Amino acid sequence: MSIIQIVVSNGVVLGEISLVLACLIGFISWNVLSFSSRYMSGDRLRQQHLIGLSLLAIASMVFVIADHLFVLMGAWLACNLLLVKLMVHKREWRAAVESGRLAIRSLLIGFSFLTIGLLLLANSTGTTSLQVIAQTEMSTSWSLVLSLICIAIAAWVQGGIWPFHRWLLSSLNSPTPVSAMMHAGVVNGGGILLLRLAPILSGQSWLLPFLFLVGLVSAVLGTSWKLLQSDVKRMLACSTLGQMGFMMMQIGMGLFGPALSHLFWHSLFKAYLFLSSNSVLAERRNETARPIRSVQQGAGVILAGTCGAATFLLTSQLSIEIGTTSIVMVLLAWMTSAQAAVVLLCQRLTLRSFCSAAASGAFTGGLYGFSLYSVEIWVPSLRTITPEPMGVIYGIGVTLLFLLWLTMLLGGSELLERSTIGKRLYVSGMNASRSTAKTATSLRTAYKI
Repeated sequence: MSIIQIVVSNGVVLGEISLVLACLIGFISWNVLSFSSRYMSGDRLRQQHLIGLSLLAIASMVFVIADHLFVLMGAWLACNLLLVKLMVHKREWRAAVESGRLAIRSLLIGFSFLTIGLLLLANSTGTTSLQVIAQTEMSTSWSLVLSLICIAIAAWVQGGIWPFHRWLLSSLNSPTPVSAMMHAGVVNGGGILLLRLAPILSGQSWLLPFLFLVGLVSAVLGTSWKLLQSDVKRMLACSTLGQMGFMMMQIGMGLFGPALSHLFWHSLFKAYLFLSSNSVLAERRNETARPIRSVQQGAGVILAGTCGAATFLLTSQLSIEIGTTSIVMVLLAWMTSAQAAVVLLCQRLTLRSFCSAAASGAFTGGLYGFSLYSVEIWVPSLRTITPEPMGVIYGIGVTLLFLLWLTMLLGGSELLERSTIGKRLYVSGMNASRSTAKTATSLRTAYKI
């Protein structure tokens, strides 16, 4: 019996996605634990905290390699229970307790939908092996429809995706290492499950556009709310909402390889941002990008974006078809490369700045493409999944995102700030992105640390 057969027979499987994610979790967990051992120095519950983080890392590892549905559900539940325990930390702090209560209520709702969805899948296929289920060809039936809807809802709740985002934005009372593990690991659980079920989802043209729309709303709201925040942790929480939305959009377009790449790099970057958030006050404020004001600047942005798109195509080795959603990846590479060059073009316009912008765009696009190529080399099965046809819903959604980005690039936000509707949107966004009243601490004396 081979090693793979042995681990499968014991309820886990070391598949392509599982190995990649297990390595990711191990690396992030090691860094968070190393940071936390110093960060919690002097805390009377330090030992309990470190044990809880270690158990959360183990449960997360079991979740990504689990093959038996009951093992997977048990690991999912264990992750959530351990997360809430770590979030509260000091029960004397009332706001932290309320954050934990809101989180556990939300996450248990998600777990209930997960249980229903997976049990329906097991009943339809006659097996409890996730790997076998994912490779089983199934015709559309009410049982399959209901199971996938339940699994999608569970993924939305776990990822804090709109309209289930309230628990995520109210989790800011957590110790910083816990926030790092939460935003870099636990919230990815839903996306990970959808990626492991990619062979089934790729044939469900009725579900994928719906996933795309929910992801679009989350991406727009999270990114917009992020720009309104004045404190680092709330800004990062809104950023997670937006990034989970972008990942869900990619899954909804059938771009499972890019979605895995997005999840991978977002986890690393978000862990770094949380672990370095304490040093933000000591940092010198860097120059930020200003709106494009001249034709020359616009030409430089177009040049940088074009160079980035070209190197993206060269390094990603993606098979781009005009009639499918794969073309969206080229547009995203163009936008990312153009945005990376904006700061350079906001300075004095010279031949050197134009060349620097072009080089910056080419490097950004090439790096982005290489990251996608690397992920699909590690997980070649995702490369065989065909992207969705470029339908009306996808076209409208992507166009909306591009127009919003272009408006910000051209200084539309400044005009919006001075208008009545802009002020109303600002107040509405601030109210919508705040934590619930019970999880907020208004007076310093209410902190029980």
